[in-house]
Amino acid sequence: MKDPDITAQLPLPATKKRTAEEAAKEAAKIVALPLPNLRVDGAIEDREASETSGDSSTSAPNPKPRRQNLWYALYFPQLHELSDPQQIQVLNELAGLVESVSSTVSFHPQALICEIRSSLKYFGGIDSIHDKLKALLRPALEQRHLEDYFLYAATPTVSG
Repeated sequence: MKDPDITAQLPLPATKKRTAEEAAKEAAKIVALPLPNLRVDGAIEDREASETSGDSSTSAPNPKPRRQNLWYALYFPQLHELSDPQQIQVLNELAGLVESVSSTVSFHPQALICEIRSSLKYFGGIDSIHDKLKALLRPALEQRHLEDYFLYAATPTVSG
C-alpha cells in the first residue's frame, strides 16, 4: 500500500527563467496609502474625503474639545478662627481624607480643591462623592471641636 501523503504530493511544474525586466513587472508594488486625519474628539476622518469635498457647508464643524478636569472645591469658613499653623494642620488632616476620592488635592486658604472627573464613574456620580466626603469630613471637624459643615462647588477650572 502506498503512503497517501506521498501520492498526494504532485511535482511542481518547471518554471521558465524570467528576465530581470519581467521579474520587476511582476514584483510587489508599494502603494502609498492616504493618512487619516485625527479630529479633536479622537475619531479618524478620511483625509482624501475631506480634501476633495471642498464644500465647507456640508462638513460638520469640529466639536469642542472635552474638558479634561472637574474640580471640587471644599471651603471651611470655620478655619478663619484658627491661626495659620493650625489651619495648615487641619487642612493637612482633611486632605488625607479627601484623598480617598481624588489623587490630586491642592491647598488654598481655608479650602481644599480636588480633581474628581476621574472618580465620577468609580463612585457613581458627584452626589455619591459628596456623600462620602461629608461622612468623612464631618466627624473629623467635630473631633477638632469645629463646626461640622463645609461649603462645596464643582467647577471645570481651579479658579472657578
